[in-house]
Formats: sequence, C-alpha cells, structure tokens
Amino acid sequence: MFQTRTFLLKYGEIFLKGKNRYVFEDILVEQVRRAVAKCDGEFKVHKSLSRIYVEALTDYDYEELIDALKCVFGIIAICPVLVLEDNGFDDLKEQVVKYIDETYEDKNFTFKVFSKRARKNYPVNSMEMNCLIGEAILNAYPEVKVNVHKPDVSLYVEVRERIYVYSVIIPGPGGMPVGSAGKAMLLLSGGLDSTTTLAQAIADGHEVTALSFRYGQRHTKELVSAKNVADHYGVKHVIVDMDLSMFRSALTRDDIDVPECRGESEMGSDIPVTYVPARNIIMLSVAAGLCESVDADRIYIGANSVDYSGYPDCREEFFEAYEKMIAVGTKCGVEGN
Repeated sequence: MFQTRTFLLKYGEIFLKGKNRYVFEDILVEQVRRAVAKCDGEFKVHKSLSRIYVEALTDYDYEELIDALKCVFGIIAICPVLVLEDNGFDDLKEQVVKYIDETYEDKNFTFKVFSKRARKNYPVNSMEMNCLIGEAILNAYPEVKVNVHKPDVSLYVEVRERIYVYSVIIPGPGGMPVGSAGKAMLLLSGGLDSTTTLAQAIADGHEVTALSFRYGQRHTKELVSAKNVADHYGVKHVIVDMDLSMFRSALTRDDIDVPECRGESEMGSDIPVTYVPARNIIMLSVAAGLCESVDADRIYIGANSVDYSGYPDCREEFFEAYEKMIAVGTKCGVEGN
C-alpha cells in the first residue's frame, strides 16, 4: 500500500482574488498549521507556485491528519502525493508504475493520465508524457484499460521544482479561509438551521463567535447540542444568560403544552404557542451590541422557511426592518460601517 509523507492541498475561490491572492494563501497556510498542530507528529506547511503542501517530518496517523485537514475551510481537495526528484524520464515511468501497483491492489480499472509540465525545460512535453506514461502502465498491467472520457482513475503527473504524482483526491470543505472576511456573530441554537448557517458563515471566510442563550427555556439540551456543534467547527462559543420565563410561551412555561406532530399547513396557519415574544429581537440586539464591541461587521441567523408565516420574527420583512433599525440605531450604522 502506498504510504506518503506529503499532501498537496488545492484551493478554489482564492484563485479569483487576483493580485492580493497571496494574502488569502497566507491566511490558509496559517489555518492549516493550526489544524495539523493538533495531530500527533511534526509537520511542515509551505506554499510553492500556487500550491500548498503539508509534509510529515515524523511518523504520523494518516486518518487523524486527513480528518484535521477536512475541517480547514478554503481547501477543496487533499491529495496524498508521491514526490520524486528528477532522475530522468525513464525513472519517472518506473516510479509511476510502482505507484499504481502500491495504490491499487485490484488492477481492473480504467485510467487517464493528466500531465502538466510547469518546468518548461523538461525534455518531454505534456502530451508525450500522457502517452508514454500511459503506455508504461498498460505494458505493466494488461488488465488495466484506458478511458479518456470517464476514467475510474485520473492519474496526475506535475513536473515542477520536483515531480508530483497523485491519483487520490479527498474532498475538502471548500469556501474561504477562516478570518479572511473579518469577524461575525452567529445565533446558534444547535438545531439544523443554525448549524447549516454556521457552516456557511465559516465558508464565507468569517471568524465566527457563536451565541447561544439560556433564556429560561424548559429544555436546555439545545445548549448541549450548540456546544457540540461549536466544538466541531472550532469556533468560540458564548452562552448568554437572560430570563424570559415571564414571557408567555410553551417553551418557557410549564402550564402550556408543546404541540406535537403538526403538519406543514398547520405550521403556517397561525402563530404557534411555541412563539416566544420578541425573542429574535432581543437575541439579535445582543448580537448587534457584541458586534460593535469586538469590531465584527456581520450577524448570521438561520430561519426556516416553514416557520415564515407562523413566527413573526422569522419573516423576510422582519429581517429587512431590523437591518434598517441597526443602520440608524448603532454607532457603526450611523458611521456607515
């Protein structure tokens, strides 16, 4: 089985950043360093020619490292690579044939070679490499077949300062590096909507502080869920204590039953007894105040479209009006920030 000490990390949206792309690359490199620092072993993280590499300097746990890298936003692909020195093209073909043997025990697959000659003084051009490396693989393993349209295995050979060979591509979370878009506050209940919104906020590149509220709700297991979600994404989690138990709601009072098994048509027919008066107004106001205090410039909240007509503070009109209120009722808003 092929064992590597080097991983190529690919990124997507950063390529669109033009002349200041290096700033986002540097942020991503730092995020990767923080992620691998939590893994057993020592690693070197560096960038070269629009590529980011992680090199294991000591023994390491492959699965632990991959799991850590899969949590770094900004990475779209993690590729375990075979790194070769340039000892001539014949040696390259031999090494690729060996790589195929060690990577794929079952040779009943189709493949296509994708070569890239970034170093233009290399004596074999990309098209020739595709053909000659493919021929070497076919000669070594007759059961393997070529399929240029839908191959089972895409084999990449990149000739740079060194030669990189890889065919395994592990998806990353994508998005932008955390912190590249500034700070943001997010209301986190621990449910599906706020968790999805948190993932989007991080993918947008924000350094997120997640706010949860202990407001007198009858069931506090949502706070446990919120903590687990925040820990999973590695964001700061703040629980704000406030007492809304005097507000009339099935969520805060034992004398009002929580309805069960309501259909979608019922959810949108009237305001349910689980509505907590002004809850989103209060929570968003806390988030707005914290934004000003820590120089954050965005608030995220996830509202389910099924709740749209049932809960007054989940409607689009409410959020549009609240944005206008913040614009005229806060220092940042008045100053145009």
